[in-house]
Amino acid sequence: MFSDETAWSTLSTESRRTFFDRLNRGVVWSTVMDRVSTATGLIMLDGKAKRVQIDAENKWSLLVERGDKTTVQLRPSLLVDATGFDPWWFLPLIKGLPASAKKPGRDALEAWERLMLADLRLTGSVWDNLPALHAPMVSSHLGPGFGSLMVLGAMADRVLGAYAR
Repeated sequence: MFSDETAWSTLSTESRRTFFDRLNRGVVWSTVMDRVSTATGLIMLDGKAKRVQIDAENKWSLLVERGDKTTVQLRPSLLVDATGFDPWWFLPLIKGLPASAKKPGRDALEAWERLMLADLRLTGSVWDNLPALHAPMVSSHLGPGFGSLMVLGAMADRVLGAYAR
């Protein structure tokens, strides 16, 4: 899928999004996982935080609902939120972007993704009066590897190729 753009284009939008999201969910190399799996004093828990508090002694208290709907209380010394990354984080920083585009709905974001050019540049009426913005993190419509940097050479070729002509 990383190098066959024809095969990628034959997938449904939902299949592309699912593949892209799964790929970018949290890639961790096996050498890192080997070290983590042998670490002492480490608990890895898959669940959703329901409440986080800091008590009078400045200690964490965390209620987590596990996948089986059981709630557990933890008192961690370190808490890592690994819930993901918002690929559109940069929108509020863009001067000249209409206020409505700084917090767009899902439909607008999907439309922008579909309109992305092959050089990973955002296009459409919102972007027409702004400098070119290449946004590989939202390129799931074009291919799975650009957002995860797994095809860094191909990504660089697309972006820089637009200016080398």
